[in-house]
Amino acid sequence: MTLAVCRGAFCLLGLALSGLTHAVAPVRGGDDSQPLEYANVAAFVEQLPKRKDVERLPLPTPPGMSLLQTSKKSVENDPDYTATTWVLFTAPHALAPSVVRMRTAIGWDREHPFRRTRKISTLCEGNAATCDALATQAKRLAAAPL
Repeated sequence: MTLAVCRGAFCLLGLALSGLTHAVAPVRGGDDSQPLEYANVAAFVEQLPKRKDVERLPLPTPPGMSLLQTSKKSVENDPDYTATTWVLFTAPHALAPSVVRMRTAIGWDREHPFRRTRKISTLCEGNAATCDALATQAKRLAAAPL
C-alpha cells in the first residue's frame, strides 16, 4: 500500500469517526445561557411530562412532535412571568432526536419591564443535517415577532 492510499484511508476513517462522534455528542445552541433541564433528549421525553409545573399543549402536531409548556400557575408565580415551551422531536419526525426550549418573559429587561423577550436553547442528537435544520428553525423562531 502506498503512502497516499494510507493517508486516504486514514482520512476516510477520521471522517467516519467524526460522523459517529457528532451523532453521539449532543449539539447545544441558542441564545439562552440558562442550562437545559436534562442532559439528553431521552431524559426530556421521559421526565418533562411527569413534572407538576408542566402541561402538554393540546394542539395538533405531526407524528413525533410534542409540545409542552409551563403551567399557568407556575408562570403567575414567577417574578418575570416566564413561560417556557418545549418542543420535543422523536422518531419519526425529521428533526428527531432533538429539543427546542423557548423561554418568554416580561421582566428580563429592567429598563423596559413590560417588554417581552424570548430566549431559545436547542439540544440535537441527530446527524449534522438534522442539527443544521433544527438550528435554522430555531433562528426563524427567534426572529418571529412576540
